[in-house]
Order: sequence, then structure tokens, then C-alpha cells
Amino acid sequence: MLTSAFPRFTVILLTALVTAAGISGKSLRDKKSFLEVLSENNISPKSISPLFKNREIHNYSYQDSDSLFCLVYYQPEEENTLGDSIFIVFKNKKKNILRHNGIPSTAMWSSLYNRNALLCGSLNGVQADMDYIYISTHLNPSSSGLIILTSELDYFDGFRMLGLQEARFHNGSRIYLNSQVHFSPWPHPVNLTVYDPESKSHKEIFPLKPFQSFRENHINKIRTIYENRGYVWFRENNYNANPEEGFDIIDFNSLVINRETGALAFIDNFNNIENLHPFWRLASGMNFNYFNTTRRDIESYGIKDDMGYFFYNSVYGTLFKLKQNEDHIPLWLDLIKDASYLPDLFIKTLEYEGTDEYSKKDWFLQIDERWGEPETWYLLYEYGLQQPENIKIPVVYFYKDVLAGDEIVYKEMLLEDFEMKYSSMTIEEFIHSKAYAEIFRE
Repeated sequence: MLTSAFPRFTVILLTALVTAAGISGKSLRDKKSFLEVLSENNISPKSISPLFKNREIHNYSYQDSDSLFCLVYYQPEEENTLGDSIFIVFKNKKKNILRHNGIPSTAMWSSLYNRNALLCGSLNGVQADMDYIYISTHLNPSSSGLIILTSELDYFDGFRMLGLQEARFHNGSRIYLNSQVHFSPWPHPVNLTVYDPESKSHKEIFPLKPFQSFRENHINKIRTIYENRGYVWFRENNYNANPEEGFDIIDFNSLVINRETGALAFIDNFNNIENLHPFWRLASGMNFNYFNTTRRDIESYGIKDDMGYFFYNSVYGTLFKLKQNEDHIPLWLDLIKDASYLPDLFIKTLEYEGTDEYSKKDWFLQIDERWGEPETWYLLYEYGLQQPENIKIPVVYFYKDVLAGDEIVYKEMLLEDFEMKYSSMTIEEFIHSKAYAEIFRE
């Protein structure tokens, strides 16, 4: 059986950088022929149109199981492009039914925005079951999308989710991370909503007012810091001045549900900014991603006698940011004041007026050969890239039943208090236990 009409669909545009939790499958960017991918997964191309069989595909993702196979891919007309459509192959192995179709980006985007545009960027992954297909996409720098189809490659009628799915209950209700308009730098607000497909309603579950004690106290601490900082600083630095937003760092790997009862729990790490060094308080509002990039690169590749060019590129970006925000420089130098010769090396580098017409690595080395020594990178990593460990306060949010009516009953608890009181159970075990109801009676 082969379908031929273009499917109806929905697109979720996520305007914040988030992790595609819940979307799995093998996501690849190497080029292969369409037939080669099908052959590797023992899928017969018999019912596929000859127009597609011998074409090259790239940036594809697939999921394979005993019951189904699902492949999503681009088939570009030109080199170094994604193409105008995402194509889907779905096979129900139990019924031996195969469907193949495409989503034309121009039709989709013109229906949403009355203009032509690309389809949400590259493919991050796919997750499918016998009912639905979830296609996760990403468009640089910080836009993610979720395309939802039925297994018959039809649009899931009535489902208008503006965010990224995190969990699904037995009745089809879904927990999703809302799309959020956000400031260019961090922090970004976080909101969770539950969608009920039967009533076609969306119900926000996090954060909820009135706030409970831990959240209220933390907000008051941040409010005091912001008031002392003054409105002018927020305006000049394009920083979110709302103390109720931006300190949540939800660990979505910790999110667990009881599919039958509607119970939900997750860990939210409050960003404890009052314990930050003054430099990090400011830098968090200036999008100093170069620090994070350098730290991740060192942790991934280690420190060697001959550091790679990409290390120098990220540190160069840091210096550029510092020069743009000169009030940060004294705070930065204070942060690294105990790092042997590193403060002097940074001062020398910041004052250098030479051009960077060659590689960034050569630029650093012509300023001072110590930039080529491993000791410099050890000092930078130890003193300049490590934020204090106590900047996060782990708080567990427990929900009694997010599927019940309009009233949402929840309880917040410090993670250390939970671990002390219920040391014999994990959070997932706890929400499935008889003891779970007790916390809502306390």
C-alpha cells in the first residue's frame, strides 16, 4: 500500500535552545542512497516510486523496531542544501503496510506565515509508535521544531502544541516545554504545559502561582540583587529584569510520570546567583558562551602540547566580548587573580593592537608564546572557566495528578530533604508508591 497525497501537518517552532528530550532514533548527516538505507534495515523498496529509489539522501534519521520502521530524510536538489521537503517512510511491520510521503516546506510555511521559508532546519531525530510520528528539527542558532503526524502520515487533528514534547500519558495527554519569546542572552524563561487531546485544552502546570516557599524565597533574593543593580544596567545589557524568570534549569532527564494516575515529578535546579562571583553575575547576562565552549572542548579533548585551532577561536571570542564590555575586565582579572601569570597574560593580550589577519592561533602566539604552553590552558580551565559548584539548588516538583480538572495540586521539596526522608526509593519509584499521596497531606 502506497499513499501519494501530501499529508496535512503541524509545526511547532521553538524559539529557545532546548534539548530534544523524548525524541530518539539514529540521526545521521552522511550521504547515502535511498535504497542503501532501506536495504540496511531490511525494508523492501517494492512500493516506492522509481523517482525516489536511486536518489541520494542526507541528514536523515530513522527508528527501527520489531513492529515498525520509520525514516525521515532530506533529498536535496543542489549540493549543500537541505532541500524543499522532508520525506517520511513508515512501515507497519505487523500489517506489512508501507507509506512514503513528503512535506513541502513552501506550502507549510506559507500557511503559517504567508511567506516562503525553509522547513525548520536539520533533522535531530524521530520517534514513532503505531499511532504517531514525532520529527524533531533544529534551525541555527536557537530554534527547534517538532512536526507531528499520524502513522498514516496525516496531521494529528486538533493538536496545536507550541513547544517540545517531554512526556505522554495513557489517555494521549502530553507534557510539553512551551515555546518562549526570550532575550538574546540567557536566562530564558521555562514553562511546562499539559495538553488534553479530548478537550483540546492546554493547561500550564509550571511555574504556578501562588508560589510555594522555596521558590518565593529564591525570587525575593534575586529581586534584591536586581534592585541593587538598577534598571539602567538591564536596559544597557538587554537583560531580563523579571526576578521570577530565568533561574530555572530543569533536568529533563529526571522527569518521570505515572502514566495511569497522572503523577509527575522532575528536578529543577535553581540558579543560585547570589553565590556567584560578580563576574559571572554580569557575564550570565552577556551571553559569554565562549567560556562554555572552551570548557567543553577541554573536557572533551583534553589539554595537549599543541592545542587545536578551535581552542584559540573560542578564547578570541571571549576577549572580543570583554573588549565590548570593559566593565567586565576588572571583574575578570579579579576572578583569575590567583592564577599565576594568567592575569598579566590577559592584560597583555587585551592591550595588543595587532591585526588578526592570520589564524587566531598564530595571533595569540605572536603576542606571547605562553599561549602555546599547556600550563596556560590548565590555569584558564581551573581559575577562569569553573563556576562554583553551589550555584544550583536542586528542588523536586511533585504533581498529584496533572490529568485531573482545572486544579493542579503540587508540592516542592529540596532534593536533599527527599533523599533523606525517602532514601530507599528513587523519584520514579516514589511516584508509583502508596507513600506518594502522603506528601500532599503534609
